[in-house]
This record gives sequence, structure tokens and C-alpha cells, in this order.
Amino acid sequence: MLDQLIGMFMLGLGMKTPTNAPGQVRGDTTEVKTQEIETKEVKDGTSFMLEQKNEQLKKAVEAKREALKNIQETKRETFKTIRETAKTAREGLREASKEAREKFENEFKDKSNEATSSRELKREEFQKKLSELKDTKKKKLLTQSLKKMTNLNAHSTKAMSTVLTRMQKVLENVSAKALSLQASGKDVTAVLDAYGAAQTAVTNASLAVSAQAGKSYDVSTSTGSDIKTDVETGVKSLEIDISGVKTQMEAARQAVYAAVKALSAITK
Repeated sequence: MLDQLIGMFMLGLGMKTPTNAPGQVRGDTTEVKTQEIETKEVKDGTSFMLEQKNEQLKKAVEAKREALKNIQETKRETFKTIRETAKTAREGLREASKEAREKFENEFKDKSNEATSSRELKREEFQKKLSELKDTKKKKLLTQSLKKMTNLNAHSTKAMSTVLTRMQKVLENVSAKALSLQASGKDVTAVLDAYGAAQTAVTNASLAVSAQAGKSYDVSTSTGSDIKTDVETGVKSLEIDISGVKTQMEAARQAVYAAVKALSAITK
């Protein structure tokens, strides 16, 4: 009621009723605007800082991505070089193995031919000695013994030659597989060491077989000698020689097995 009366009084005096709400001061509006400006500045500053931070993170991610790309490229180039090196080495080993195998086969043929020629000459000598013998049984014993020794040596060396060829092919596969694994980053040192030892053993055995193939055996006898004893001596000599070659063959076989085992150990 009092407010109405005051209003009417002021109206009568030609004055307007104050629009300010009770307790409100004119400076309050300025303070609010100032706070809004400050708030906006804070927001703008925070946004700027966030943009800077995002830009830094973006650059860091790009740098990391580029670094990884360079590392991967370097790895690809390295693996490519390793593969090419392995391929060259593999081809070199294959060619060397092929040459070694062909050399052995040629030597074996040459030795076999030499043995054949030598046997022909000795056969003539043997036939001459044989003609001096009057005993038919002795002649038959000598002829059969010489034939058996000749056939045994030829059969044994040919069989060992076949086995050596298989061993050589196994080693070729071992070396090729080892170099392929090396190109993929595997440590194949043990395999290559075993391969080298096996190749040496196979080469030694090959030389022994070739030499044995070139040998010819005869029975030294005369008309007055004990032919049976002479035959036994000749056969014993042949058996000792073949036994020596078989020892080297076994050493080669064990060495090849060790190379295969070494390869198997890194492929599991």
C-alpha cells in the first residue's frame, strides 16, 4: 500500500518510478560484462593452448610414423640384401656341389677304365702263368678266384659311388635350406659348420672310392706254390682295402647325418 501511495505521489509530481530492482546498483551490469569478457578470454586462451598441444601431438605422431617407416624401409632393404646374398651363395654352393659330383663321377669312370685296362694286361700275364699249370683243379681255382675278386671290387665301389652321389645331393639340399633360413634371419652357423665338415668327409670318401675302383687284384702264384694260400692272401688284401674305404664311407655318412640333424634343430 505504501509503495502505491509513493508511486502515485511521484506520478503527481511528474516523476517516473525507478526501474531498478530493489537492492540493485547501476554498476552491477558493468561487472557482469567484465566477467563475461574475462570468461571469454579464458576460454579463448584455453582453446589456443589446446590447439597448440594438438599440433605438437600431431607433429610427434607424424615424426614417429616417419621414423617407423624409415626403420621398416631399412629392414626391407636389409632383408633384400640378405636374400640376394643368400641366393648368390646358394647358387655358388649348388654349382660347387655339382662340379664336385661330376668330378667324382668322372674320376670314378676314369679309374674304372684304368682298372679294366690293367686287368686286361694282368689277365694276359695270368693266362700265361695258368698255361704253365698242369693241374686242372688249380687252374679252375685260380680262374674263379680272380673273377670273384674282380667282380667284388667292381660291385663294391659302384655301390659306394651310388651312396656318395646320394650323400652329395642331401648336402646340396641342406646348404640350400640353410641359406634360405639365413635370409629370413635365422642363425645357421651350426648348420653351415656341420655342412662343411660333411662335405670334407664326403670328398675324402669319394677319393678313396675312386682310388679303390682303379685297383686290380691278381693272385701271385707259380707252378710250385701253394695256390690255396696265394688265393687267400689275394682275397684278404682285397677285403682289407675295401674295409678301409668303408670306414671312410661311414665317417661321411655320420657327418651328413650330423648336418641334417643341425638343420632340423633350427626348423622346429
